[in-house]
Amino acid sequence: MNRVLIVTYYWPPSGGGGVQRWVKFARYLSDFGWTPVVVVPEGAAYPVEDASLSADVPDGMEVIRVPIWEPFDAAQRLLGAQATEVERLGASAKAGEEKDSVASRLAKWVRGNLFIPDARVGWVRPATKAIVRHLQEKPAAAIITTGPPHSVHLIGRNVQRTMAQRGQPVQWVADFRDPWSDIDYLDDFHLTPWARQQHKKLERQVVNACDRLLVTAWGAAAGLLDISATEVRKRPDVWWIPNGWDAQDLPSPFPEAQAPDPETFVLAHFGSLYASRDFPAVWTAIRDWNLASAALPDRRKIQLHFWGNTAPEVQASLRLLLPEEDVVIHGNLPHKQAVAQMAKADALLLLHNDTASGRKCIPGKLFEYLAVGRPLLAVGPDPGDLAWIMREEMLRTSPGAPLHFHAPTDGNGLFQTLGRLVGTTFADAQLDPAMVGRYERRALTSDLALRLDELKASNPKVQMGNPERSPSVSP
Repeated sequence: MNRVLIVTYYWPPSGGGGVQRWVKFARYLSDFGWTPVVVVPEGAAYPVEDASLSADVPDGMEVIRVPIWEPFDAAQRLLGAQATEVERLGASAKAGEEKDSVASRLAKWVRGNLFIPDARVGWVRPATKAIVRHLQEKPAAAIITTGPPHSVHLIGRNVQRTMAQRGQPVQWVADFRDPWSDIDYLDDFHLTPWARQQHKKLERQVVNACDRLLVTAWGAAAGLLDISATEVRKRPDVWWIPNGWDAQDLPSPFPEAQAPDPETFVLAHFGSLYASRDFPAVWTAIRDWNLASAALPDRRKIQLHFWGNTAPEVQASLRLLLPEEDVVIHGNLPHKQAVAQMAKADALLLLHNDTASGRKCIPGKLFEYLAVGRPLLAVGPDPGDLAWIMREEMLRTSPGAPLHFHAPTDGNGLFQTLGRLVGTTFADAQLDPAMVGRYERRALTSDLALRLDELKASNPKVQMGNPERSPSVSP
């Protein structure tokens, strides 16, 4: 059995989408000839916790815990909730600077300019030492680092260098779940030109040194390599393995079709709604549909349900455009309970950041939405990887499926789609099982294992440093 070291910051009891990708890969890799050894921080200050995800970690899996000092854990005690908001990834806000307190602005500046690439950079040195010691005693065929936080990739870079110097080269795969130097939330941290340059410098070092790039979206790889999306798909040193869904997470027994409520149509959103995902055109289209429905018999009114963290800015926008009875805001749910709630909705809503970096991401929630088989309305940047996968990968292979995509400002199109959604019956909502099955976690893990097999078979002396990639990256 081949051994692979997986280095990740997010691990149970951490909650949220960032933890699930590698918990699931680690769960299934042993079915395909690879034994995962996971390196995680001990004492991490996770902004969201979900203890239920610990059930996904198989008994007996080797987990190496390396202590971490979290500067924002101390800041939390001084600044309260503002520190958590500053450190929460993806929390790009539209709120004006004048709404920030002095403490909040200071925390953002410190976070952006003194902790590069992120506030977990202090974990790089101890984790590197622990991994090198482990590899000298128990060699592994490959090491995988996953970011964000992208400081985790610096661990991979350092381990690769050290092991090569000691005559024990190790193959290194860098997994980018999100972009790095051009991710939207960096704009909130008031970066100096020097800090911007440091992000780009470190990013280039990682991209040039790793043996393989692993991405969840082609656009992310194109940005990292400074080439077109068409070109990047031809690169054998770039692996595209998206996020997915796990059959183990689906409710059992699965909810049977129920007679729809004759008066209310539940449109549900799951996951965090940051201010950068506040789309007034969506709320306006729902308002207009409900006003039109009130004047006609046998028309169902749309009610929005939000499960997860909903930013105050989004709540204010909703209150401005929709009556109180049309919006229900719930709190966080453990992951499996959230999936069960998805299956009960009449349709599911996916909102994705309309930003430059948002164009290079595919939200992991998309695949769980597919798994529960409900009609889906996705709203996000167009063009972008989310638009691409829905139009080219899903609708092309499953024409007629109740999958809908719109740009955030397409008010007329959103209104028309809402009418189609309300008219979709449970039977009409069934998706092509083959299309949905391509994104099942076990199938995706099989793909990862095959690629690791190929990497192991390659000559590590040729791959070390990956010189053939360097000319493709901007200096």
